[in-house]
Amino acid sequence: MKWIEHKYLEFRSVITKEYLIMSRYPLAFAFFVFLPYIIAGIFYGMGELLAGPRALMIFKNRTGIENFLLFNVIGGSIMMISIIILQMTHMTIKAELRNGTLELNLVSPASRFVIFFAVTTILSLASFGIFVAATAPLLLTAEEISLLDYALALIVLAVGVLPITGISFFIIALTLKFKEVTSLVNALNSAISTLSGVAYPIAVLPGWLKLASQLLPTSHTIELMRKILIAHQRTLLAFPELWYLAAMCLIYPFLGYLVFKIVERRGRVTGEIYLY
Repeated sequence: MKWIEHKYLEFRSVITKEYLIMSRYPLAFAFFVFLPYIIAGIFYGMGELLAGPRALMIFKNRTGIENFLLFNVIGGSIMMISIIILQMTHMTIKAELRNGTLELNLVSPASRFVIFFAVTTILSLASFGIFVAATAPLLLTAEEISLLDYALALIVLAVGVLPITGISFFIIALTLKFKEVTSLVNALNSAISTLSGVAYPIAVLPGWLKLASQLLPTSHTIELMRKILIAHQRTLLAFPELWYLAAMCLIYPFLGYLVFKIVERRGRVTGEIYLY
């Protein structure tokens, strides 16, 4: 019981610290709340520029979906969550390395895994809250969307966040090893934004890109949420995307943890994780 209590106290202390830091930047999180609508507006403007008044009609013919705003807000919200978790995980660890505070944490008796898991947890919770703040006004005022639809969508979101958290452990391991991996994180977020069907169906992608998109948890999360909120399909267990996500919930966190442990064990011997 003492061991569990100690781990809980370690976890809670890191969560509290990260929350206090994030609470200093309310405008940054307000920006993320409006980001999905900004993305939808950008794509709407591009459509109007290229196709004129027929833009929404062409969109409906290509996708079979009338609600352009809802389609894009769902995709933009999931993209936003990916950006927050992956980008801010790297920025947080890099800032700790640069300031020397990470070294103090790592030489303490606290579990290194608990420290980093707490960082990804608070970012995941913040992302979940931002998603609710961003989508609730739009979804709850739509007459065709019920509270059950929205509740199922939040369940899918909770499942979809877990593989992204697993990927964040790859980012942590690479940050500890190479220190500066911003370019890699940006490339990963760009791939997620391009291949996940944020603003267009995955079906329009070439065959090899469709295959690559299946490796991204965001692709399946977006597809499931659109089926629930736009097509009002509620039989989750019948959707293959849910089973793909469930498999990723096991595989990605395990692989992320494995890579993290390899880097962390080697770093304890070489001392490289303490250097910046």
